[in-house]
Amino acid sequence: NNNNEEDSSKLKVPVNFGNAPIISENPRSRRDSVATQLTTSNAKRVYWWGKDNQNGPTNLAFLTRLKITRVASSGRHFIALTELGAIYTWGQGKDGQLGHGDKANKEAPTRVSGPLNDKVITSIKCASAQSAVITKEGELYAFGWRGRAPVIEPTLVEFPTDDSNKKTSTTVLSVALGGYHIAAVVNIDDDHRYVYTWGMNDRGQLGLGPNVKEVEEPTIVDSLSSILDITDVIAGEQTTACITADGVVYVWGLNERGQLGLGENASPVEVLPKKIAMFEGVPISNVEFGIDFGMAVSDQGDVFSWGDNSTGQLGLGTKEKKKKPTLVSY
Repeated sequence: NNNNEEDSSKLKVPVNFGNAPIISENPRSRRDSVATQLTTSNAKRVYWWGKDNQNGPTNLAFLTRLKITRVASSGRHFIALTELGAIYTWGQGKDGQLGHGDKANKEAPTRVSGPLNDKVITSIKCASAQSAVITKEGELYAFGWRGRAPVIEPTLVEFPTDDSNKKTSTTVLSVALGGYHIAAVVNIDDDHRYVYTWGMNDRGQLGLGPNVKEVEEPTIVDSLSSILDITDVIAGEQTTACITADGVVYVWGLNERGQLGLGENASPVEVLPKKIAMFEGVPISNVEFGIDFGMAVSDQGDVFSWGDNSTGQLGLGTKEKKKKPTLVSY
């Protein structure tokens, strides 16, 4: 590092990692990361590194034998999904987010059993104090933070509908975990997709309006009920977004640093979903939130970023904050 040059430890433009392991999850992690690498023998190796392991990527050999297909990290705890649909967790467990029926920490990957014994898991998510999984049947199990009563083992989430007298079938298509809230896309009777949210709403992250502070049970986001083709939901610490089949993006929640991408005139807190106007005519396939910033990938493979840029995290070659999506050149 040249003394006349800026510290290269804070990169301001995207870097090609070549054949290095690819991080599977979580862009909001501040401490540790997990990655998988497909070897020439088609065996997936799991690596971890970060604050608690500064020696560089270290292979977790035990997990390699289990044929891991995906890993998730909150920076405080980890989930690994096996080829057969079982999950292993380890790390911090003080809020019950490891799902082992207690609040103990686990230094080694430990299989989660109990309610998940006979379930085949297809999707895993974790945030700093909570975890969630979706089963092959489209059920959602969540565990971890729940205010004063943490859920210390996987618990099936029920989704109420407007007609309590009608028997309905529900299939969870997507789930996202914020700091202290959850959002899910749920298919009701195979003909209508709803976005449900629950948890803390101190920054409008539930999208339920201005007079709601906290919601204990999954609640339909009414302002999105007329949109029938929502396919995915994404959450930041205090932000939430959803994407439709046509690539339209709606966002809500905390916006003090422009992390919703709604432009200069947007409110610092958006309590109801709003469409990102910048993406008009640009179908979006994926959105992610980091700490006070957001990123999106279009159907054409273009990358956009917005929000806080104090450490160059937007990849734009500067440290200037952006309140609306800006194309990343690489």
